[in-house]
Amino acid sequence: MMKWPLALFSELRVQPLQEVLLAEKKLLLFARWLSRDYASATTIQYVGEVKKAHVRWLGVPLESMNVAFYRLPMLFRMLKAEKPGKKRQKTPWEVGNFDRVRTAHGRQARLGNFGGGVHGFEKATAYTVMLVAFEHLLRLNEVVRTQSGTAAEKHPLVRILHSGFDLCTVGGRHDRLLFCFLGFGPLRPGVTVRLIVHYTLIPDACCPLGLRVAFAADSDVKIIKDHIEIFVSEDKNVDARNRRYVPIPAGVLGVDTPGDLEYYLKVCQPPSGGTLFAAPASPLKKINAAQPFTGTFNKNPYTASCAMVRRAFLRAYPESEEDEQKLFGGGSPRKTLAQLLFAIHRCRRMVIDFGGWADGEQQAVDSYFHYTLEQRCRILQNMLDDLVRVAELPAIDAAVCTQA
Repeated sequence: MMKWPLALFSELRVQPLQEVLLAEKKLLLFARWLSRDYASATTIQYVGEVKKAHVRWLGVPLESMNVAFYRLPMLFRMLKAEKPGKKRQKTPWEVGNFDRVRTAHGRQARLGNFGGGVHGFEKATAYTVMLVAFEHLLRLNEVVRTQSGTAAEKHPLVRILHSGFDLCTVGGRHDRLLFCFLGFGPLRPGVTVRLIVHYTLIPDACCPLGLRVAFAADSDVKIIKDHIEIFVSEDKNVDARNRRYVPIPAGVLGVDTPGDLEYYLKVCQPPSGGTLFAAPASPLKKINAAQPFTGTFNKNPYTASCAMVRRAFLRAYPESEEDEQKLFGGGSPRKTLAQLLFAIHRCRRMVIDFGGWADGEQQAVDSYFHYTLEQRCRILQNMLDDLVRVAELPAIDAAVCTQA
C-alpha cells in the first residue's frame, strides 16, 4: 500500500537514527494493521517473524547494527490491553458424561448389564478402562476449553524478569543481574551489593565475543561449569565456622543468569577488585557485543535496590497503581522465592536452608539437613515446571512481595 521496499534496511552497516526510526515506524503500522483482524498474540508473533527474517537475510542480529526498537513494546502492551488473551475456562466432568459414554456400548450396557461370559467381561473391562482413561485424560475432573495463559501472565516475578529491564543498556543489564542474584540466591540486598569480583578478560577466539573470563581465587563470584557460585562470608547467621556457598544455575524461570553475568563482565566491564554491582555512571548508555561500555562506575556500594525493583515492576506493569508498586522493595525477590519454594515443596526446612534464615526450632538432627549445590541447582531449574504442576503459579499474588 505504501510502496515501501520489503527490507527494512538496504545494507549491512551501523544504521543512523533516522533509518532506525523509519524501520520501526513501518513495523508499528504493520502491527496496527494486523491488530484489526488478529489477536494481540498473533500480531506480536507476526512482527517477530519479520524481525527474524531480517536476521536471516542480513546474517547478523539487528543489535549489532545499533538497531533497537523502543516504541514497539509500548504498542504491544496497548494491544494486549485492547485484546487480552483468553483465560483458562473450565467446566466440571459430570456424571452425565459417564452416562453418555456408557450409552455408546448399547442399551443394556446403559443399565449396567454388559452380558455374561467372556464377551461380557471384556466389555465391562473395556468400559472401566475407558472411564479411568477419560478421568486422567481430562485432568482429574476438569475439561480445559481454552488454552491457558503463559507463565509470564501468571506471576509478576516471571513477567518482571522478561519485561522489566532494557537489556540494550548498561543499566538494564546491571539491574536484571542484580535482580536475579536477589531472587535466585536468594540473597539479602545488603549482602549482594557488597560482593567483590576479581576477574581478567583473556582474548580467546574459541569463546563468545572472543574473550574468556578468568576468575581469581579470592573472587566472591565465579562461574563454575554451568552455574554461578557465590561465596557469602558476611551475613546474618554466617560466621567464620558457618559460611555459605550459593549457586545460581542457568534456566531458572527462563533466565540464563550465568550467561548474563559473563556478558556483563565482557561488555560492561565493571572494575575488577571492586563490587560487582557498582552502579554505572551512565546507566542509559546503549551497549551491544560490538559496542562495549566505555563509561565509569561509582566506587561506593549500590544503594538503590528498592528503587530498582519498583522500576522493573513499573516497566513490566505500566498500568499498575501506585499502591501496588509500594508493595515491592529490595527484599521482594528473595521473599518471593521463599513463597514459591514453599508452594511447591511445603518444606519449611528447605526454605530456611535456601534463604539462610535462622531456625529457632532447630534440633540437633537438623544440622544434617542441608541441600548440596547440585540439589539446589536442580530445584531452581525445575521450579517453573513444578509451579505449573502443583497449580500454584496462578494463585500466588504480588502481595507476597512485601516491603523489605
